[in-house]
Amino acid sequence: MGQRIDFRNDSVFVNNYYVTGSTSISTFDSLLNARGKEKKKMAKYKPGTKEMIKWTSYTYNKEGLIFNKNDYDTTHLGVAIKLYRNTDPAVDQNNMATRTFKGELFIDENYMNDKRTIEQLQKLKNCSVTYKESTFSSHTGIVICNIIYQKRPINVRFDFMTNQLTCIFIN
Repeated sequence: MGQRIDFRNDSVFVNNYYVTGSTSISTFDSLLNARGKEKKKMAKYKPGTKEMIKWTSYTYNKEGLIFNKNDYDTTHLGVAIKLYRNTDPAVDQNNMATRTFKGELFIDENYMNDKRTIEQLQKLKNCSVTYKESTFSSHTGIVICNIIYQKRPINVRFDFMTNQLTCIFIN
C-alpha cells in the first residue's frame, strides 16, 4: 500500500497528517505502518555560534523515505523521497540508499514522479527551477535540479544515463 506525501504552504503532510520536526518516530511508524530506523549525528554550526547542531534522521528503507530534523529548529522537517534507482550503484548509495517510494508525492498541487523531465519541472505551478549537470565518471553522473517553492529549496536529482528522476529532497 502506497503512502501520500504532500508538501504545501511550507508544511509536510504524511497521509494527510501534518508532521514537523517535533513529530516522534512512533507517530511516523504509525502513519507509515512500518518501523523506522533512528540515527543521530552532529553537523553544521548554529548561525553565529560555535555550537554544533544535532540532527536526527528516521529512515524507512522499504518505503523509500527519510525524515530529517534538527534540535535548532524543531518546527523544520526535511524529507527525502527515492523515486527511481540510479544506473550507477555508487551514485545511488551516496544519494539515498533505500528502495523506491511506492505512493503519491505532491508539491503544492503538482504531482511528482520519476517520469518528470526538467522541462516539465520548469512548468510547475508556484515554483521556480534551476539545474546543472554533474558528472561523476565518464559513463555516469547525475543532473541536479533545484525547485524553489514558498522560499524553501527542494533538491531534485536525475540519473545522467536514463534521465529518470531519482530522488527529491525537501530541505
